[in-house]
Amino acid sequence: TIDEQLSVHDIRIVKGVERYIAVFDLVIPFSVKLNQKEIKERLALLVKESYPKFDINVTVDRTYASTACKKDR
Repeated sequence: TIDEQLSVHDIRIVKGVERYIAVFDLVIPFSVKLNQKEIKERLALLVKESYPKFDINVTVDRTYASTACKKDR
């Protein structure tokens, strides 16, 4: 795993001639200290290890809401 705080939504799979592309949005909470580039690189590596015929296309969203606020609800 990279960080349990990350969340994914709007997942789509696009079939190419020889490969598939997993297209999705990734929400990175402000509390995650890894930078966007590092997270994308780790994700790409994890996907390639499990699914060698897949590439990824990730749109990153950063959330700035505190996770503490969510816990208090």
